[in-house]
Amino acid sequence: EADVLGDRIVVMYHGRMLAVGNSIRLKSKFSDGFRVTLFTEPSEDARMKIDGFIKERVPGSDLVSAIEGCLQYQVPRLEDASAMGALFGDLDDRRDE
Repeated sequence: EADVLGDRIVVMYHGRMLAVGNSIRLKSKFSDGFRVTLFTEPSEDARMKIDGFIKERVPGSDLVSAIEGCLQYQVPRLEDASAMGALFGDLDDRRDE
């Protein structure tokens, strides 16, 4: 919510200010990655295919939820930001498979 509501965000812990900045700055400094949600047909074959695809392109990715064709992955932050764009481009290219 702070991402949408605030221009500057303050992170406090036990009454002490730990960090101040806008959401982009704080996310780039403290984030451990991204949450990627994909929707597919609810079959084990589709899940296995997508799981292999994601883990091949972004090592360290973990499937955190798989419910009725909704797959959520925790994807680590990548040093090369264009790698995420390439991942989404590859996913889009294979949409009909």
